Amino acid sequence: FELIAHVPKDRAISLMFTSGYYLNEENVARLKEAGLFSANVSIDSIVPEKHDRFRRTPGLFAKAWEGAKRLQDAGILVGISTHASHKNIADGALELLLKKAKNDGFNEVTIFDSMPTGRWLKHPEVILTPEEKKKVAELAQRYVAMDGHMGVIAQSWINSPKGSGC
Repeated sequence: FELIAHVPKDRAISLMFTSGYYLNEENVARLKEAGLFSANVSIDSIVPEKHDRFRRTPGLFAKAWEGAKRLQDAGILVGISTHASHKNIADGALELLLKKAKNDGFNEVTIFDSMPTGRWLKHPEVILTPEEKKKVAELAQRYVAMDGHMGVIAQSWINSPKGSGC
């Protein structure tokens, strides 16, 4: 809260990436008072049990989604951060997450490509194929073209030969 409050509001904006664990009413009010401009809440799966298992925190999906709604209700711009994987592209879960974010009025969704880092460090097989990257880029472009205010930022598009680069 102190770091956000310290940012000179006439010179910069504050953006926070969060798991959403601590986005209760009190903390959201404190973030708003401190001058938080926007927040990205990490959601790894639209299926709550999968998200919670991936994050090793039971009940985190509900806390994160409800916290994101609290931020939104407080007038803070809200984005969802997620990742594209072989599975969530193939089974449609990535698109379901986009639909839910759009229906709930979030400002944007950022889709990162799965990379061999962290728990996946020795798993280069998580890297998306060129065809999967193309599907993610097309999905992002389709949602950006829809009526409404939700932006979609897809690493697969931004870093493609047609994208603008990171």
